[in-house]
Amino acid sequence: MGPLILEFAPHDIGWPLPVIRGMAFSAPLTMFTSRIAPAHWLRRLRLLLTPEETDPPASSPYCRPRP
Repeated sequence: MGPLILEFAPHDIGWPLPVIRGMAFSAPLTMFTSRIAPAHWLRRLRLLLTPEETDPPASSPYCRPRP
């Protein structure tokens, strides 16, 4: 997609860059964070966390703790 835009409309290359970067870095980021040490390092820095990890919701009255 990027080479086609550069070929036919080089002045419009700015609008798809977030999509292109996301596609380019998704596989390396997944491989990097699937390893234990980098995942713990990113967790200590509080990066790439979900909202449930940063601010856990109150438990539901219907949930029982595990024995």
